[in-house]
Amino acid sequence: MPVEIEVEAKTRPSTALKLNLGCGQNRLDGFTGVDYVKTATTDVVMDLEVRPWPWDTSSVDAAICNHTLEHLNDPIGFMDELHRVLKPDAKVVIAVPHAQTSGAWQDPTHKRPINEKFFLYFSKKFREQDAMKADHYPIRSDFEIEGDSVLYTLEDDWKDKTKKEIDFAIKHFNNVVTQFCVVLICRK
Repeated sequence: MPVEIEVEAKTRPSTALKLNLGCGQNRLDGFTGVDYVKTATTDVVMDLEVRPWPWDTSSVDAAICNHTLEHLNDPIGFMDELHRVLKPDAKVVIAVPHAQTSGAWQDPTHKRPINEKFFLYFSKKFREQDAMKADHYPIRSDFEIEGDSVLYTLEDDWKDKTKKEIDFAIKHFNNVVTQFCVVLICRK
């Protein structure tokens, strides 16, 4: 089931360039649909793993990537290229199946499971922490997770539980969260 995503409405010119990366058959008003398969909602047919993308550096105002990242062979290259085309402080909303749900593993087109901590590695500040010692990683992008923007979609059995029960279950059990969504801010 696709996640419903809204990008924060700001006062921007109507010519703002907003990308729906891996749009599939999901049209979003005001977004340019990008996918490697031509559908009724695809405006630009391209392989997101072939770089550079056809947009100028710092030319994209916002992006959405809904259940696409887990299908890519090179998520680092994807995130670095996304960082290149986004304007400073532009936001990207990314939704993926949670790593501890069966849906992350059962789809044969998924390349890897993804959890919330995955996105920390795309923060320069995180990579440079003394405890991490990950500043040698081949990642050029710099994204900040917006506040507490991780939004979980829970399995029905967990929707009436307390926050404490849910937090414990997410860390210790499988099939609690079906997917999650995170908002990243492009730092340049």
